Formats: sequence, structure tokens, C-alpha cells
Amino acid sequence: MKGPTTFTFVTEGPESALRQAKAAAGEDNVVLMGGGTTLRQFLLAGLVDELRLHVVPLLFGT
Repeated sequence: MKGPTTFTFVTEGPESALRQAKAAAGEDNVVLMGGGTTLRQFLLAGLVDELRLHVVPLLFGT
């Protein structure tokens, strides 16, 4: 993959994932991206400081 982005898959839970992400980010921000299950795990663990929800309107029908 081109560019500086890397992916690390963590299976030890959200706390471990956040700890590893913060260590890798250094002084930079850590951004959580994923589906509803991922977000719910981090929210229930109290690990989310800020939530930005992007809503996209959809038009069904003709």
C-alpha cells in the first residue's frame, strides 16, 4: 500500500487497541473508524472523547 498509512489488527479488546494506537501516534490524534459494533465497544468502555457523526441523506423510490 502506498503512503504512510498502516493497519494493525488487534484482538485483545478496545483498551489494548487504543493503547497501541496512542503509542504509535505519539503526539498526533487517534481516530477510530469502523462499524457500529466497533464504535459501541469503545463507547461502552468509556474510551471515546469526541464523536463526529456523518449523516448522508438517501432518497428511495423514483
